[in-house]
Amino acid sequence: MDLSQFIVGVFERCEFKEDGCIIWTGVMNSKPFYKRVNVQKFIWELFNEEVYKLENTCDNEKCINIDHFEGFDKFESTERILQKGTTIDPETGCHNWSKSCDSRGYGRIIYDGVEIRCTLFSYMVKHNIRERNLIPKKLIMRHNCPKKNSSCHNPDHIEIGTNQDNSNDMIRDGTVLTGEQNPNCKITVEIATKIKHSLYPKEHDKYKTQKERALIFGVKVNIIRAIDNGKAWFHIPNREGEISTTKAESMRKRKREKRKKDKERIFTMEDYEKIRETLKLKSKLSIENNQGDVEGDCWESLNKPDNNGYCSVGILGVETKAHQFAAMVSSKRKVLNGEKVRHLCHNKICCNPDHVEIGTDSDNMQDGLRLGTSKRFKLNYNKVKEIRASKKTNSELSEEYNVHIATINNILSYRSWNNGKNIKVPDKRLKLNEDKVREIRESTKTKTELSKEYKVCKTTITNIINKSDWKDVKWIF
Repeated sequence: MDLSQFIVGVFERCEFKEDGCIIWTGVMNSKPFYKRVNVQKFIWELFNEEVYKLENTCDNEKCINIDHFEGFDKFESTERILQKGTTIDPETGCHNWSKSCDSRGYGRIIYDGVEIRCTLFSYMVKHNIRERNLIPKKLIMRHNCPKKNSSCHNPDHIEIGTNQDNSNDMIRDGTVLTGEQNPNCKITVEIATKIKHSLYPKEHDKYKTQKERALIFGVKVNIIRAIDNGKAWFHIPNREGEISTTKAESMRKRKREKRKKDKERIFTMEDYEKIRETLKLKSKLSIENNQGDVEGDCWESLNKPDNNGYCSVGILGVETKAHQFAAMVSSKRKVLNGEKVRHLCHNKICCNPDHVEIGTDSDNMQDGLRLGTSKRFKLNYNKVKEIRASKKTNSELSEEYNVHIATINNILSYRSWNNGKNIKVPDKRLKLNEDKVREIRESTKTKTELSKEYKVCKTTITNIINKSDWKDVKWIF
């Protein structure tokens, strides 16, 4: 069947209405397409360029008249979805998103296969930006709504800015959890106000040190220092009634500059020797926690570990993780972006340079899988070996190891957990192999006879002949 005959067959299945609509009455499932075809899209693409989505202007879904179609690309289609899911508040003028939202109340919409915020897409529509990558990742969307509505995506209520701009907006509008609203608050507003008003210059008669003031108010020195530096309770006015955040901003600026200098610093061989000596002084020796293949004692850092179990240490004016310093000493260079430090002793708080090695994220993941310390996976190499050696059924293995049955199938067929190698190992439980598949395709027997002969279902025989299954096996004539 050629294309002209196919088109004639299409219009033979249509009814022509007086209003110009061409109503489709049949179902497309014929050669040469071998599958159901969207007739509207097929007719449109005969005379126009390919589009992402079509919509009928005559409100008749079965109409295939191309004069009653309107085509949209991905950007225009997503824009129409945004308009349909929006309700406008007449009082504030907010464009409220009425569909899917995240936990913080921001609307979400899918554009080009990726879920993004409605505020971002609305900004892209206003400025005709078709690609998300054209907006720098460091910039975010700031709400300037009268009621600070997170579900609003009105482009007139949105401005682009940095995280610092957004933080200043939250402080200005009172939406940030400051003071007693913060769950980590230790003191009341009255005590914080008294502490802030008790700060005097050294030349003043009422001047007192931070330790003395901490004893007076019954708090720790860290709280006094944080209030004096503007890091905490910055929203409280001072004795002159002024609210200033310049101290906190200057502190953050100094920290950013220090981190930048630390990254640009070049270490010498003498510096690496000093780092080695300092690491050994700030740690204790332990052979018991060495669970790896390396020899020697672990240098366990004396500092308190963080939530991930790693310790930080400051050496030569630079503060970073102890195992990062150890890797620098062992390799005589800095750890680059994208590289990971591997503990060969499998002890997170160890900072012995002989027990660490620089590797990739993949190497680090393989270490976690081999030892069973990775929290991202339910299985490790030892469990995979048990699965492959077991004689239980796939369903029993799936229940025993609490994984999906497809995971068991992939493990047994070496499609996964093959150490990155394309290993093709035949499964003993498979009833067919490549030779039998070739015999089936060359045979002149009926499908029913073949299914009985090879003890498989008729559908399997059909899929093999049509090359839906066993695609890698060449068809020998």
